[in-house]
Amino acid sequence: MEKEIFVSNVRQQFIDAEEIVLEMSTEFRQLDSYDSLTGMTIMVMIKDEYGVDISESDYRAKKTVQELYEYVLAKTEKVMDAYINGISYYLPEKAITNDELQEIFPEWEVDKVASRIGVEKRYLSSTTEFTSDLAIASANKLIEDYNIDKSSVDYLIICSQTPDYLLPATSCIVQDKTGLPKSIGALDINLGCSGYIYGLGFAKGLIFSGQAKNIIFVTSETLTKFIHQDDKANRALFGDAATATFITSEPNKDFFLQR
Repeated sequence: MEKEIFVSNVRQQFIDAEEIVLEMSTEFRQLDSYDSLTGMTIMVMIKDEYGVDISESDYRAKKTVQELYEYVLAKTEKVMDAYINGISYYLPEKAITNDELQEIFPEWEVDKVASRIGVEKRYLSSTTEFTSDLAIASANKLIEDYNIDKSSVDYLIICSQTPDYLLPATSCIVQDKTGLPKSIGALDINLGCSGYIYGLGFAKGLIFSGQAKNIIFVTSETLTKFIHQDDKANRALFGDAATATFITSEPNKDFFLQR
């Protein structure tokens, strides 16, 4: 957090509260000495801009903008940490290997393609398995693997380009089926290859802004349902799977992957 920006934001609050400040003596209108009558606008700004709740008593205790800046900085440094504290995955039962694909496409050079893409086997969802089913399975496995208290989760993010429906959001289905609290945030992100990185960034932002502390982030795809059986190139590349990642504001000593 840059001090210059913070001071500028505080200065703007004095401008916004000009009608009130005009009734004060000049000394209370200086940046390093302010009255509690303008405190409400400053406290609201600090909450909106920095995600820090400051009580009236704490506000009154700060004699200068420098003291207020140091207080907010300490608070933001405390909350602005995000950690990966668990990763689980789910794979469908059925799979197809490179050798099996070569039987289907005899002209396919299995060794050459495998060396290029690094894929030896890809998993295929069944006719009764959809993106939400894979997502639910991976989320439940994450909760079980890391003994996560469901009531502590305050946000669910689902990243997929193969959602069950346009409406409702797949995240709402997963939230319901996994038994997560109905009060949590739940939303979908429509991204492919870059989805995991964007999802981590979004989760990090939720934690940094103070909107969430414990986030389950799921990536789930059933792309094979959309690939033509004669599409050799894409059948070689894509499979179906889901991952679930637990992202929190506090580190877990038993899972030492820090952001």
